Amino acid sequence: MDGLTGKALKRAYEAMAIPQDLQQEMSAALRTLRKIRERITKDYSEIRNIAIAHRDADVLRQYRAIRDLDTDKVYTLVGEFFQAVELFMAAHGKILTASSTMQSILRQWSDWEGRQKTSQP
Repeated sequence: MDGLTGKALKRAYEAMAIPQDLQQEMSAALRTLRKIRERITKDYSEIRNIAIAHRDADVLRQYRAIRDLDTDKVYTLVGEFFQAVELFMAAHGKILTASSTMQSILRQWSDWEGRQKTSQP
């Protein structure tokens, strides 16, 4: 998802004539997903390395890491993740619809033509 953000995304929004409110909705959805990913990375990178990626040869340590997982916390985080995915998918659908209008398609084509002319030697 990080590849979808930044200057490239802003340029795509401009080329597609995406309304500001849809841009903000997508930014909020991406921000929510990014925060959840950061929490997952912070809270579960060790268990991933120990048990899932099998980077630790100590089988007993792997077992204890899995046994000691707070499953309620995991399920809560999974629920939050899927809620964030729903926000993202809703925003994505709206942007897809907005980018499929004749005005948007013509702007995209014009933008592409302009980039082709500037990239020719």
